[in-house]
Amino acid sequence: IVVVAGGNAVTNMPEKILETEADAIVKGHGEEPLLELVNSDDPYKYLSMSPKWATRSKPDSEHNSFTRLNELSPLKWDLIDLNAYQGKLTRGMFEDSKSERRLVSVVSSRGCPFRCSFCAMHTVHGRTMHYLDVDKFLEEIKFLYNEYNIDIIAMEDDIYNIDKKRAVDILEGIHKISDTIEVEFPSGFAPQLMDEEFIAVLKACGVKWLQIAIESANKEILNRVVRKPLKIEKASIIIDLLQKYGIYTRAFFILGFPTETKEMMDETIQFMLNNKINWNSIGMLKPISGSKMRQIMEDGNYINSDDLEMTTERLGSIRTDHFTPEEVDEIVYNTNIETNFVNNYDLFRGGNADNAILGFDNVLTRAPDHLFALFYKAVAYEKKNDHQKANKYYQEANSLMLADRKWDKLIKKHGLDEKI
Repeated sequence: IVVVAGGNAVTNMPEKILETEADAIVKGHGEEPLLELVNSDDPYKYLSMSPKWATRSKPDSEHNSFTRLNELSPLKWDLIDLNAYQGKLTRGMFEDSKSERRLVSVVSSRGCPFRCSFCAMHTVHGRTMHYLDVDKFLEEIKFLYNEYNIDIIAMEDDIYNIDKKRAVDILEGIHKISDTIEVEFPSGFAPQLMDEEFIAVLKACGVKWLQIAIESANKEILNRVVRKPLKIEKASIIIDLLQKYGIYTRAFFILGFPTETKEMMDETIQFMLNNKINWNSIGMLKPISGSKMRQIMEDGNYINSDDLEMTTERLGSIRTDHFTPEEVDEIVYNTNIETNFVNNYDLFRGGNADNAILGFDNVLTRAPDHLFALFYKAVAYEKKNDHQKANKYYQEANSLMLADRKWDKLIKKHGLDEKI
């Protein structure tokens, strides 16, 4: 069996991947090289001779770029079993129905012109935008809806809203195909490109929740370190508009940048607490290969990990004059508890209890023994005057508190032992 690999890590660490059992790797896009490989009479000979592939004996190769996206559509969906990909996922974050979720992930563009220092996607897709024609894209969505009953479209574009008119045309086009189709945006939106007109279209087209990428609320970190072309004041305006239109809002934040002090981190934490964010997605910096940040980290000797890509989700990998990896771990975890549970926007700062329950259920799906999710879910039902359900979750939280001592420190810190 011929084993080949591609993607971001392969593109940026080819020599490391060639130390594995892979026969060959491709840098950049793999459509044309893979097609040539499949059509070759002798795959091993082809790999050894093609400039598009790197092998252990021929480690140098071209960087492949495929920009003619219209040639990829429609994809040959009949070659895979879409039912097998659906798994046991429920229909979606805002759907009470337990029926099967019919979802596909799609891409309508490649590239991103921004230069955020922590990102390396440009090493694969480049900084120039390339698009699939809107009409062609919508025809494929219509086919998926009619032939496979797909009712959730996950747009995986790196920066979907870079072209406002095109983004609107796609949303309105999908909504015309069927107003039962939900559109999700796992990669999030660039808030600097959003305005009320665009948010109104999102609402009109049935978008129920989205994610926006903020990263840091400290201006020095945001503009000089992250190099994100966002004014933090604009982020607050967009958050308020999303709440005005009733769109559940998650926001991405990163803590632990080089030169970032704990006081700077606190600015970001206070931003979370002062804004109407339904859920804060808080991560610690992971300087991935190919990013400007990775080079900064290596030059400054900040990296404190043997993990090839420092992918361990809950372990820090950076040590600076301002913090240790362990300190950032603790700050990130405590910030999650403080902003998403103890001071949850929907429970205590003007939102609504139903949205709070959605957030807690999302946690409990992955961690059914999360004490704070159980306790604050009970608080949410109490605010809804559903005392039967509130008591149910209070009892579950109390049982867990007595059975699992790992929560003791946080229980004492936030006084849960006096509340349950």
